[in-house]
Amino acid sequence: MTEILRPWALPGPATFVARMCSLADRQKVAVLHAPFAAQAVAEALEGHIAREGRYGVLRVQQCPQEQFQHSLATNTGLSSGLSSAALATSTTLRHCAIVVCWRGGPDRSLASFSRVVAQQPPGEGPILLVVSEDGGCVLEGHSLEPVRDVFGPLDGAAYAAALPRGSRPLEARLVYSVAIEVAAWDVALLDRLTALPPAQAVRPDLHIDAWDYGELERWRGLSPTWETGCVDYWGGERTEHALWVAANRPNALAKRVWRGQLAMLLPWIEQYRQAIIEHEKRNLRPDNRSGPDVESLDWGPLAYQLDRIPVMKRLAQAFREARNELAHGRPILWSHIRICIDSARAWRN
Repeated sequence: MTEILRPWALPGPATFVARMCSLADRQKVAVLHAPFAAQAVAEALEGHIAREGRYGVLRVQQCPQEQFQHSLATNTGLSSGLSSAALATSTTLRHCAIVVCWRGGPDRSLASFSRVVAQQPPGEGPILLVVSEDGGCVLEGHSLEPVRDVFGPLDGAAYAAALPRGSRPLEARLVYSVAIEVAAWDVALLDRLTALPPAQAVRPDLHIDAWDYGELERWRGLSPTWETGCVDYWGGERTEHALWVAANRPNALAKRVWRGQLAMLLPWIEQYRQAIIEHEKRNLRPDNRSGPDVESLDWGPLAYQLDRIPVMKRLAQAFREARNELAHGRPILWSHIRICIDSARAWRN
């Protein structure tokens, strides 16, 4: 059975995470700027470090009105009276990777802790990875590493290829194709979209409430920037987040859905056109509108010439309408896709 790839285990994200962990291992401290999905980034870092097994992993949450050293001491069971320097050199944290999600500038204890950690020789003491949501955590001697251009179209293809083959693979491939096109670089949204019921998953532009996690209203009217978390690069192109598009350019979201449907459905529709012509060749005749031979017959002439066979008529009409909608740049509803699928199965049986 094929194992399902989790989003941050995809090739692009996994390579980035491994590189950031290697940077922290070499320099003792790494600071990442992740304006979008900071918690997911922190979890991916933790997972990679845990799998390598060289360090124990400790997550420290930023607590309002509390100094970093107190939060760290609380998480480790050490005395809250210890200084940042004492914590950085304590035997408890000697082989520990400390992952911190942070907003705003570093407090004095975090800055002091990072300096002492960085001064220790490689392989000794802890390492520190800070995921800065707003880019404000600037630590002396360490540049901000942007979490940018991490996930690409090939990652989406790898995700779809690794999904298990169910009893209805056509529907599944369609859902994945739409989800990859809509989610683009947001690996967490990819999971959210593929988990929707098919009626919503193939037309997510009509069911935004089912996958909006609070960003749509926040981004409405906002100029898209990477720093606000609503734009990144995907496949080498600047690409806005699907929820920003839904809030500001809904027609463009429908086009993403259409591209996802087109990539999957058009070859499938053409496959059935050729199969029907091959099966019914003796009952068909050329049509000047389509071309000089039977193999050129389009769905309209096929529906007309096979009118006497009810199952063939239903199939040809359903596929013709679906093809025409897609050919004119319009995504189609699940109800129409369902008719096409059922008609095709009835004909095969």
